Amino acid sequence: NPEESVGDVIDKFVRDFKLYEKKPDSRLFGFNHPNPSPDKPYGYEDWVTIPEDMEVPAPLVKKKVKGDMYAALTIDFPNFHEWKLITDWVEKNQKWEADYAPEGGEIMAGCLEEHLNWVYASHRGWTENGPDGKIDLLLPIKIRT
Repeated sequence: NPEESVGDVIDKFVRDFKLYEKKPDSRLFGFNHPNPSPDKPYGYEDWVTIPEDMEVPAPLVKKKVKGDMYAALTIDFPNFHEWKLITDWVEKNQKWEADYAPEGGEIMAGCLEEHLNWVYASHRGWTENGPDGKIDLLLPIKIRT
């Protein structure tokens, strides 16, 4: 299961490097990469925010991600069927429209799942769905043209 495998690596990093002590406001985002399909195996990627000057050990890779605007919906884990609620809202919205990533389905079109309070939970040893089991579904948006 790629989500758990990746999560174990990030959890070890958070604990070994005492990330919560260095960056208590750290956040964890994840997304399918690649998305499941009949011709490709399913994968998962996690991003955790770190201090700018922090180095990361292999196999981790340090990335700089540009900020975007997102529509957000908080769900209880594992109610991922609620992605439909946020996509329907964006499709019907008069002011906002989706701003999907050009890589498309390969990376969930730029949509993210933010595991709320996960870094704190990892620091405390509470990694099972975080302390409250909440996840923000984040769909990239822009002003409708």
